[in-house]
Amino acid sequence: MITTKKDDQPNKDTPPKCAHPGCHCPARPGEKYCSDFCENIVGEDICTCGHAECKTHTEART
Repeated sequence: MITTKKDDQPNKDTPPKCAHPGCHCPARPGEKYCSDFCENIVGEDICTCGHAECKTHTEART
C-alpha cells in the first residue's frame, strides 16, 4: 500500500508544473507549459527557459 502525506499532494490552488520534463516552473494559467520556449523545445532534459525557478535548479547541477 502506498501512503502519501498531505504535503505531498498538490493543492488545488497551486498551478500545475510545466509539462516540459526538465522544467520546474508553474504552467501558464489554462496551459500545459510555462512559456513558448518550453512548449517548442524537444529532446532536452535540462530546461533553460530563463525563469527563476529553473535557474536555481540549473545552477545546482553545475
